Amino acid sequence: MLAHRILVFVGLIAGIVRAGNTTCKTTSLDWYTRSVGETPCRTYERMRQICDRDYQVGDFRTSIPGDNCGGQPATCCCNSVSFALSMLCMNCQHGTGSGVFGDPGIDAEVGSYEVYLNHCVNPTNKNLRNDVQLGVCQQGIKLPAFLYSIFWRDGPWFYGAIKEYAQLDISGGKNNTGLCTEASSADNNNSEAATTTLSEAGKSRVPVGAIAGGVVAGVVLLIGSVFLGFFISKRQQDKKLRDLIEQRKPLNTAFEYYDPLVGATVQSRELYCRLT
Repeated sequence: MLAHRILVFVGLIAGIVRAGNTTCKTTSLDWYTRSVGETPCRTYERMRQICDRDYQVGDFRTSIPGDNCGGQPATCCCNSVSFALSMLCMNCQHGTGSGVFGDPGIDAEVGSYEVYLNHCVNPTNKNLRNDVQLGVCQQGIKLPAFLYSIFWRDGPWFYGAIKEYAQLDISGGKNNTGLCTEASSADNNNSEAATTTLSEAGKSRVPVGAIAGGVVAGVVLLIGSVFLGFFISKRQQDKKLRDLIEQRKPLNTAFEYYDPLVGATVQSRELYCRLT
């Protein structure tokens, strides 16, 4: 019973501290993952965490776009690069875009980009603000060049066109943008100040990752303590039982056998010797 309750408790805690949904449902986005080293959902999450360190990718809606720009500040998602990543993440989560059996992937219709921006101020297209780009480089986030290059002004987005263009870049060795080299040569003080400004809103709060790690560590320690206490108690009970069994065992005393006939013969011989 105790073990069952512990497992139920751990399951509840795991549900509470569950990380963002950054895994792909199928292998349809493997072309991106193999090139960049992580899923598009994870790239999208890391980019938005530059501005909001507690941000986690949720389950995308089935309606398009599946997510919206938001947060304070919303600078990191108020751009066409973030919109493209969100659409790739949507295909990743829904397992679409394999290109086989009539699966062209999820596209966005005209005006979807504006809906995604969610009234954010001064969006940038085909590039990032300097402070956001510096944050991307500092965090080692790989943004493929095709994310900057492709943009439709009236707000649609087409998975097939993006995939084809990206695979041409990947085969040509241009999958990683060269903007980080240029940005990294900027003054280090300005770079640090930019990142500090973007993440300032999240500094007063304890990061969700730290809370989750602490809770999980506490649960593991609790489980270990319970099982250790149970093991020690069991050993003590076994020892008491062995001691009780030893106390009730009969004494193993050895007795010598005395033959009366032999004893009488010896006494007769001694008497005969005395008389003679």
